[in-house]
Amino acid sequence: MAITTDARATTTLAHRYFKPVFRSIDTHRPLRWLLVLLLLATAVVAGTSVVFSEEGWPGNHEGLAWKFRTLVYAAHLQQGDLLPIWASEDMYGHGSPLPLFYHKAFYFTSAPLYLGLGNVKWSIYLAIAGWSLFGCLGIYRAARTLDAHWTVATAIASLLPFLNYTLLDWLVRGAFAEFSAYMCLPWIFHWCLRLLRTERFGVSLALWMALLVYAHSVIALFSMIPILIAVAIVLARHPRTFTRELLVKGSLSVLICSVALLPYLAAYSVIREGFDPSSVKNFGYSPSDHFWPARKYVHDSRFHPGGKEMWFSVQLNHTLLIAALVTLLWSLLNVRPRSDEASAPATVPGASLFLLSSLGVMFALQLRASNGLYDSVPGMDYLQFPWRLLSFVNPLLLLWLALRFAAMPRKSGSLLLPCLLTWLVLGTVLESPGVQPVRWNWISQAELEDPLLTGQSPGVAGTAAEYWPVSTQPDERDGDAPSQIHERLQSFRRQTSQGPVCLEGTARVRSPADGSRRDWERLTMRWRFACEGRSRVALPLTHSGLERVYRETERGRVPVLTHRRSDDHRVVIELPAGEHQVTVRLPTLGNLLR
Repeated sequence: MAITTDARATTTLAHRYFKPVFRSIDTHRPLRWLLVLLLLATAVVAGTSVVFSEEGWPGNHEGLAWKFRTLVYAAHLQQGDLLPIWASEDMYGHGSPLPLFYHKAFYFTSAPLYLGLGNVKWSIYLAIAGWSLFGCLGIYRAARTLDAHWTVATAIASLLPFLNYTLLDWLVRGAFAEFSAYMCLPWIFHWCLRLLRTERFGVSLALWMALLVYAHSVIALFSMIPILIAVAIVLARHPRTFTRELLVKGSLSVLICSVALLPYLAAYSVIREGFDPSSVKNFGYSPSDHFWPARKYVHDSRFHPGGKEMWFSVQLNHTLLIAALVTLLWSLLNVRPRSDEASAPATVPGASLFLLSSLGVMFALQLRASNGLYDSVPGMDYLQFPWRLLSFVNPLLLLWLALRFAAMPRKSGSLLLPCLLTWLVLGTVLESPGVQPVRWNWISQAELEDPLLTGQSPGVAGTAAEYWPVSTQPDERDGDAPSQIHERLQSFRRQTSQGPVCLEGTARVRSPADGSRRDWERLTMRWRFACEGRSRVALPLTHSGLERVYRETERGRVPVLTHRRSDDHRVVIELPAGEHQVTVRLPTLGNLLR
């Protein structure tokens, strides 16, 4: 009896002193935001700190490709090229349009961090942590739109860094670009839920879509599915009034998004004849080759994140999956509060339909039964891996839980919701791969931090063949693509070491390439030639149509026309008799105006 009395007294005392604190946080928004930010940042650090269990970086599917991209962007930003479109060191110094074609948003984050810190590991880690926090805040804002209490929204948002696919995306696959798009999707869902709630089409969608395109264009393409579902729900409710708003603000959003993407679209329009990034589909990266059985999403017996082999699985977190299924069953049974229970706040009209429809479509597109869609609908096969749509499924599951928790009947003093949240958070965190040390091979600290081939080697292999000129890409009909890629790379290396080659005439190089590539990732190249007569010279540079070549004369610079042969990707120029200093401005957006 005394124990019961003491417990009640303690509860009363805690209630008396802590209730004003929580009431203050509830009513004081800056204080609440600061606390939410601190809690989510703590979750992000806990979910990503696995990279500090050893020196170096965990081995991953991308190797050090993300380091190469970060240093490319950093070099261009340092030289004032703020929107890079060309990687001059790629293809062993021939150059490729990697920054133009490849996903950009993550590297616009990691590159400035590298310039400021001079440390690859910390710049990559802080970029990952920053995008993780951005995604958590998106979940939080979307959950609040669903009328979830700020504590519920914070708890659910804090789960994002611990989910299996979150860790798979950046830790195992090294797919940092896709990871940044994954973290943008909660904000797209927030926009959709705001649309359902206010029934007003927000033009802010244009900016979110532009950011998502820069993060990962294919994820941006598939994000149109939940957007169209949300639009269809509102359109069904108000066909007349919303149609007018949809046409006006939808058109305005398309215009704003197009303007945001215009620089890269303009550059692509110039070089598209010589390059075909869709060739990636020829190297075995088609959806039909990468479907997983549906049962693997529930349980994968080979999923052992604590083992010595690099894990790969599409298994969803069991705690999250159980919670989602239980709340779905509860909503289908339509449990109503008793008379002595307080009703939950009104939730967003159509939110359940939106979340369940989006979940259903995104999961169905990961099943082999949907293979016909990838073959018949233009653009869908660029997804390559259907399980990439887990980047949609996970945030949608979290928001479904936020919706159901917001709709739960609230009785004063009830511990049901706190207990459920505690179980959900602890269960998700404890089963997360991120709380276990990485036991597979690590990239050494020396290899990670060593300056990338500066000063000596003529460029690097850099990227995959889909960013090479069409004339150099391997043909699977002629044999094994990997062996062809290796042969091409060796050819690029020989041509770079050889330097300019006289195809016709008597041109001779009087001096080597300016600086012999002492400055990594250059914007300008220079050679001196001596020609006894008119000569045609092939430079060891990839022709794009966006490079600008000049001859230095007493009267100033004289533009030199460039072209390429049908069977050769190199820049070809013609020089008259005499001695010439040739300056090549490698492709930049500024060259569009020259």
